[in-house]
Amino acid sequence: MSSQKALLKEYARKHGFKHLQFFVDDGYSGTSFDRPSFREMEQLIESGKVGTVIVKDMSRLGRNYLQVGM
Repeated sequence: MSSQKALLKEYARKHGFKHLQFFVDDGYSGTSFDRPSFREMEQLIESGKVGTVIVKDMSRLGRNYLQVGM
């Protein structure tokens, strides 16, 4: 996980994103969207507090590509 965070931090730095927040659901399967941090992220997006989500690849959001939006 730390290599993914380092990659994302570098991307954010290069593109001017300054207020980073990581949502990590260790121990939960990516096949389910019923994960605590994922739900928190959804709520922050819906409330307008988060405007951009950056992921290493779409499989980091979830394994079901239809639900992820691909």
